[in-house]
Amino acid sequence: MGRGSAIPQRVTLIADQRSVSVDGMTLATLQGEPPAFDEGDLRGHLVSPLYDVLVEKAAQAKDLGEAGKLPPFDGVLVLVIDGNTKFGVVRDIQYTASQAQFGDFVFVGVDPSGAKVGVPAALPTRAPPGTPPPPMPQLGLTVLIRESGLELVSPALPAEQDWTESLPLDYGALSARARSLHDRFPDEEHVVVVPQPETPLATLIAILAALHSDEKGTIFASPIIAGVVM
Repeated sequence: MGRGSAIPQRVTLIADQRSVSVDGMTLATLQGEPPAFDEGDLRGHLVSPLYDVLVEKAAQAKDLGEAGKLPPFDGVLVLVIDGNTKFGVVRDIQYTASQAQFGDFVFVGVDPSGAKVGVPAALPTRAPPGTPPPPMPQLGLTVLIRESGLELVSPALPAEQDWTESLPLDYGALSARARSLHDRFPDEEHVVVVPQPETPLATLIAILAALHSDEKGTIFASPIIAGVVM
């Protein structure tokens, strides 16, 4: 296989309700109800043993990429996490990964139809000091996950056109609304999703999947998860 067709390097993190592992190595435990990281492993939102290993993984991947033995390191971390895990735990994992140079993620889970999916998601980025701000997006869609349901807001839409969806969520309606908005703003790639700490990961993945694509293809190619302290 030539290098041009080589598979990108991927580090995989697996988490259930009691532990977190990377490439088969158990690195941290979750305790209590709902499960959370042991305070001894945390520095703020950074999970110390996870950070140490991810830094090593990033350095190894960069070295192999620079040596031409594998494709260049692209900072993508694959997350296979129990769907019942609350976003508060996922937030700590994503923050830790971002500090170790993993800024993009693929969430492996189940979409609203029950099919297994890999949904891409990124974190908000900070430009270096002195960098001109990027152009404001035309749509700038934000999806707020509330205890009672969803709220879609955009500066491009009058307040009366904001869209809400109460529990239980109709993911088909969400995807249809996303498609309708993207058809009006076809150059938009991003949608910002704001979970609550108590949001189950299964719900977040289903929302990301509904916003990312439908039977016609890709809607918003690059969802961004806010709510992670940067």
